[in-house]
Amino acid sequence: MLTETKNKTAEFLRWTEKWTHTDMVYLAKGNFWLTIGQFVSIFAGGLTSIAFANFLPQEIFGLYRYILSFIGILTIPSLINMHSAVTMAVAKGNEGILMPAIKTKIKWGTIGSLASLLMAIYYFINHNNAVALSLLIITVFIPFYTAFSLYASFLSGKKKFGASTLISIVSQLFVAAVTIAVIYLTDNILIIIFVYFASRILFSYLALKYTIKKYKPNKNHNPEDVTYGKHLSFMGVFGTITENIDKIIIFHYIGAAELAIYSFALVPLDQMKSFVLKNLSALAFPKFSENSFANLKKTLPLKIAKLTALTSALSLLYFFFSPWIYKIFFPQYLESIPLTKIMVITLAVVPLGLFNTAMMSQGYQKLLYFISISGNVLKMILFAVLLPLFGLNGMAYAIICSMLYELSVLAIVFLKKSN
Repeated sequence: MLTETKNKTAEFLRWTEKWTHTDMVYLAKGNFWLTIGQFVSIFAGGLTSIAFANFLPQEIFGLYRYILSFIGILTIPSLINMHSAVTMAVAKGNEGILMPAIKTKIKWGTIGSLASLLMAIYYFINHNNAVALSLLIITVFIPFYTAFSLYASFLSGKKKFGASTLISIVSQLFVAAVTIAVIYLTDNILIIIFVYFASRILFSYLALKYTIKKYKPNKNHNPEDVTYGKHLSFMGVFGTITENIDKIIIFHYIGAAELAIYSFALVPLDQMKSFVLKNLSALAFPKFSENSFANLKKTLPLKIAKLTALTSALSLLYFFFSPWIYKIFFPQYLESIPLTKIMVITLAVVPLGLFNTAMMSQGYQKLLYFISISGNVLKMILFAVLLPLFGLNGMAYAIICSMLYELSVLAIVFLKKSN
């Protein structure tokens, strides 16, 4: 009976492919697990956000976000986009990339540790002991922060979405439970920072050991795969800086409480964007890697148009219902409502990011370098111009304008590029 049901479901999915022009059986198998994982992620992230909103003062949460913003920048030397290279290599059968990639990330990550140490000394000299001590804690963890999590990229490349999701679910719930317990018991920023990093790295290490033991990666390895991971990471440097610099600027020039308000304006949107784009990219990247650019150019634009229509509808719903969401879950952050309504457009255009995923899978790093750098230069200029004029709204305008520029250029280049 169960086999018959599965066969009929597969037949139905194959029948729908005449309209979707997509491998719906693959999508359903992968998306089932990824959707479950994302729902758990949203649940765990939502509970954590509610705890932060209700258990911590705005100034402490603002300081926490400020310190985490440094993490994004300090982990740049750790080759932040190596995960894409690992996924692509494993999808092609080169599973031996896993350990060389991890060792490379750890080695390069020591540069971030040195930078963190120097920054800690600077803050000690300037009598900001809370930030200085937090940076000393971070110094120890930086080389390992993203290195061990490459197990997830390995599983994605092997299309083991079920295993990847189950590990992710346990990880999300574990880290959320530990974090909520800590912020309930204390508002000491040093304890919160230590527990956050220690819990994430410990679980990633255990998950990596399990993955290696369970799936026994083969020895096939092309050194150029690691080199490509470096290229992707260098390409993302400026983007990573601009993704985090807004929070650093707000903390310095407006204040910790305002940074907390800004951060909570992004929380629901970031959860939804992650749900859409992370699922799609994780499923699409291995498939895109196996496809020719000519075929992608023929089939991808229509799929993206359909997805954009769906995310636009979701954005409209969020625009109208966001005041109720904040009143129920984040009553201390009602000031975030106008800002989150401005930023909702970033949710509507999320599917356009698949153009970037497609071009990355085909190795067009030089084009992506240009698009990424030019878009982020624009963002930095807009930050400098719009923050003094419009405050927090100015930061939102800068993010929206630079994002629309980058996605538009990506779409044009993808459509115009010859096969």
